[in-house]
Formats: sequence, C-alpha cells, structure tokens
Amino acid sequence: MSDPLEPADAALVLGGGFDRRPRAAAALYRRDFAQQVLIAQVERAAMPSAPAAPSESDRSRAALIAAGIPATAIAPFGKDVTSTYDEARAAARWAAAHGARHLIVPTDWYHTRRVSWVFRALAPPGVEVSVLALPPQRGKADLADWSSLTMIAREALKYCYYRIRYFGAVREAMSIRPSPT
Repeated sequence: MSDPLEPADAALVLGGGFDRRPRAAAALYRRDFAQQVLIAQVERAAMPSAPAAPSESDRSRAALIAAGIPATAIAPFGKDVTSTYDEARAAARWAAAHGARHLIVPTDWYHTRRVSWVFRALAPPGVEVSVLALPPQRGKADLADWSSLTMIAREALKYCYYRIRYFGAVREAMSIRPSPT
C-alpha cells in the first residue's frame, strides 16, 4: 500500500526491478515530488569468465537519463549493497550526511511492507520515509497465477526473516533516537 506523497529530497532506486523502479523515480522527479534521484550501488556479481556487462546500477542510471532526468539530478548511495537492509542503512547515512528530511522509495507492491519497516526503523531522527507501491505489471501479478503466489509467499518469508534477523539492529537504532517531547 502506498503512502500519501509529498515533495521529498530524493526518490530512491533500489536494487532489483531495474526495469520499473527507475521509471517510477523519474516520474516522481518530473512531477516535482523529488529534488533528485538516488541509485543504490548494488554489488556486482563476480563472473570472471563473463564479458563486462553494465552493472544494475549503471542500467538504472541509463534508464533515468533516457527518461529525461538530468545527470546532475542523479546520485549514488551506498556501496556494494546486497540487500534491502543494506540499502536502508546506506540511505540513512546519505540522509544524515545531506540533511535530508524526506525520502520516497518506489518499489513493487508486494515489497512495501518490508521496505516500510526497515527504512523507517533505520531512518535518522527527523527523516520521513514514504513508500510508493508500484502497481502489478500487466500479466505478471495475477493472484490466480502460481508464480505470483510464489512471489508473495517468498516476500512474506523475507519479511519474517528481516523482523527476526535485524530486530537487534533496529531496536538499537530506535533506542538512540531522542524521545518525542
């Protein structure tokens, strides 16, 4: 489920979904919901025998530029991130370093619960995170389709894993925040 959108400092392009997430971030930028677009610097898979192909981050950048986003409005965040948790930590560091107050994360509709939880839990004090649920792709998310049900079940397991695996880190991050007065 999507959060209500308000203008933000940046829209984030997470790893995975490089065919859709850059387009969504570009639309947010063009509609003045984001002052810039940040691309997660995803770890490159080590394949020494394969020819050098553009990285996922490079393909996202190219998609943004093809969508009309000026190169000056595109910036990297993180380094060699491998998970949504890594991306949330990197986004928190970027927000703190740049004085950001609001970030928007467009992501696939089935991914929103986990993204919302981990990004909000790790956000620095005073930084708001909005999650934009991208609608299902035509023909790819029919609930009568086994692959869609598998995708939803896999995401539910990931959410449970995150709540267990990162509970301590999230609790620690939340305990260092100043209490509301």
